[in-house]
Amino acid sequence: MERIEQLVSNTWLNPVYEMVKRSSRMIKFGLIGGGVFAIAQGIMYLLIDVLGMSTIVAYVIQAVIAVHLNFGLNYAITWSDRKVGDRWRQLIRNWLAFLVTRLGTIAINTVLFALLNAVVHYLIANAATVLIVSIINYLVNDRFVYRRGGTESESLQTTGEVETIPGTAK
Repeated sequence: MERIEQLVSNTWLNPVYEMVKRSSRMIKFGLIGGGVFAIAQGIMYLLIDVLGMSTIVAYVIQAVIAVHLNFGLNYAITWSDRKVGDRWRQLIRNWLAFLVTRLGTIAINTVLFALLNAVVHYLIANAATVLIVSIINYLVNDRFVYRRGGTESESLQTTGEVETIPGTAK
């Protein structure tokens, strides 16, 4: 991977390479999200249709489970390249940032779900809610939760690499 970056860093291919690199991250995010979504739908079905729970209570329970599962998988797979320095400290920092952002998005999701559930089946309402908020979640994760940690010198000491601005030499 580093060799490819060196080859394209000073060429017109660099923006294309960056786009491909970013899209592979989006694909991982989407696949993880899709898997977690399927699990969450199963949990909702079990809680509502089998156990007779209220749709809003079931929604909140599945959301809490999905949020933590989503964090663990995305931390380990999607943004694994952004781990520098003390791994435990970064894990805790990322988890706390993730939880703070999810407090906001779960509130938005719950209101949106309740509004949609008033007019469509709960599983369709949940699917629509997840689709609508997924783009926001990806951007928040990429820019805030899993941003590269530490200073440039710390990053250099840990990884031996320095990020460059596209089109500039290393």
